[in-house]
Amino acid sequence: MCHVADVARAVPRRSESMILLAAEATNPEPEYGWIEPGETVAWTARGPLRRVRRFMEKPSPAEADALFHAGCLWNMFVFAARVSSLVDAGRTCVPLLHDRLSRMELFLGTQHELWAMRQACMLAPTANFSRSVLQDTSLSLGVSAVPALTWCDLGTPERVARTWRRLGVAPAWLAS
Repeated sequence: MCHVADVARAVPRRSESMILLAAEATNPEPEYGWIEPGETVAWTARGPLRRVRRFMEKPSPAEADALFHAGCLWNMFVFAARVSSLVDAGRTCVPLLHDRLSRMELFLGTQHELWAMRQACMLAPTANFSRSVLQDTSLSLGVSAVPALTWCDLGTPERVARTWRRLGVAPAWLAS
């Protein structure tokens, strides 16, 4: 958390719209988001902030292998940003979604607020944040690599079970 706080303190001084936290890759996992770091743009107490040269969400196995061997990082889906930067990113990268949500403001505090919220959610397009926003090359993103730690994306039941086994945790239902 100290690393996250350090990166968050750097946000107001940076032109990058978001600073992503990343982990060193230990294998060519195609189910993760990958970050290709570029040049160093600043330093924090915990290390360099680098520009994101490229972000790739769930690449093919061959692409993941190339990214791994090129020293790219895994996206941890933890980032620091100004709220205004997130709103701007939504406006730029997912304009229809931004339009639907921004219309909510007209109804806030009125008897129609709940109805408007339901309408906005029903009519808004779905978007994958990593693909729609982080992969958009028009945004200026930064990255900070978190120092050596064990990290994995627990996004599937198989990954949770694998992690529990590796940690020696054995719930009764996992044994079957």
